[in-house]
Amino acid sequence: MHNGDDSRFTEKFINKAMMPALDAVERHWRENWRAARAAKDKEGGKGTLIIVGKRTQNKFFSNGLDYDNLVKDPNFHTNFFPLVFNPLIRRLFTFPIPTVAAINGHCFAAAFGLAICCDYRVMTDGSTRNAWMCMNEVHFGAGWPLSFVGIFRAKVSDNRVLRKIALEGHRFTPAEALDAGLVDHLVKGDTAAVIAKHARSVSL
Repeated sequence: MHNGDDSRFTEKFINKAMMPALDAVERHWRENWRAARAAKDKEGGKGTLIIVGKRTQNKFFSNGLDYDNLVKDPNFHTNFFPLVFNPLIRRLFTFPIPTVAAINGHCFAAAFGLAICCDYRVMTDGSTRNAWMCMNEVHFGAGWPLSFVGIFRAKVSDNRVLRKIALEGHRFTPAEALDAGLVDHLVKGDTAAVIAKHARSVSL
């Protein structure tokens, strides 16, 4: 993902960049899969989708929505999630190959929701720079859309962890995120390339 320094989600970024990118990845995988089947190559046609923050920095996976600008639209609360963000997370939930969030920095709000939608999550260990996962809406008075409620209730089975996420807006360190089952692996290093490389090792 690359949209400014902290890869915030906007309608344009989702509809003009992320959704077409997902279509391109699926199309490429299907072409390879069909070719492998035609060649009777049992090992061919495998694939994994890896989502990583801007690769030239190690501060942000994504800082979530471009909230201050999005809420200027009077139709934001009725249109943005049903028409823009929910189709993105639905696409990830139904993607035909494994999905990995390679979390190379702070993962806040909607970015946390996006990462939770992925099948696997790999995160920097924070040894060279702080990195947190946090649903921080409670700290600035923004409510959760119903889609976020459904996502986290489905993906986080421990009610104590869910309470810390939703009611406390807790900032999970990488070690805390691993202990809570929010991420699958931690990686020592400070670049997206290192994380993405390790993410491939946990893909199918």
